[in-house]
Amino acid sequence: DSADLVVAPSEHVADTLRRRGVGAPVAVIPTGVDLDLFSPGSRVRARHRLGLPADGLICLYTGRLDREKSLERVLEAFESVAAALSTATLHLVGKGSHSQALERRAAASPAGRRIVFHGGLVREALPDYYRAADLFLFASETETQGLVLAEAHACGLSAVAVRASGVDEVVADGETGLLTKAETGDMADAAIGLLLDAGRRASMGQAARRLVEARFAAPRQTAAMVAHYEALLARRRGDDGEPGDA
Repeated sequence: DSADLVVAPSEHVADTLRRRGVGAPVAVIPTGVDLDLFSPGSRVRARHRLGLPADGLICLYTGRLDREKSLERVLEAFESVAAALSTATLHLVGKGSHSQALERRAAASPAGRRIVFHGGLVREALPDYYRAADLFLFASETETQGLVLAEAHACGLSAVAVRASGVDEVVADGETGLLTKAETGDMADAAIGLLLDAGRRASMGQAARRLVEARFAAPRQTAAMVAHYEALLARRRGDDGEPGDA
């Protein structure tokens, strides 16, 4: 409580801090997204650059391959997607402590040949994967913010994600994607429905980009942080008996 201000990346984290007794003011300032780097682009050109087939439906996950990301749920949901849609593939970009277990799980899956692990990549390589994909899949229930969802949205990619704190502050259910229960059947049904509806995916992708521009643009977050510092400095000057405007 000796802090003048505590900064949290989401309302979920801010509420958690308050419940745990943090008495200092808490400001919510999400991590900003570089909208020049993460931007919509040609799906055809992105797939060509990545060496991916020009046709077919691509589901994507990016992020850490760690146990708390609940990626077994994504793999299981994709089995149903693959059974329903013969051209669907799943691509996972990232690395983590659970990667080998996930690769073994995928290899044993009936859809194993349609699941591709790309490993960890530099940040600058990620936008083409978002642009190449048709749908982002996300099952984590332990997010502080869900930054990869914001990156996907910035590239015009809609998402199917498990409804959870942090996640629901990025994905607008029914507008930029679909939020589901934690059951893999619900996630698979939502994914299949969107993959079969290119028009709705395109509309959601456009709405997703607008949402990120309005809420998560990096300059917006920088300006918010600067404004908080300026207010604190002004208050400090006032407390010290010097001229101040707060």
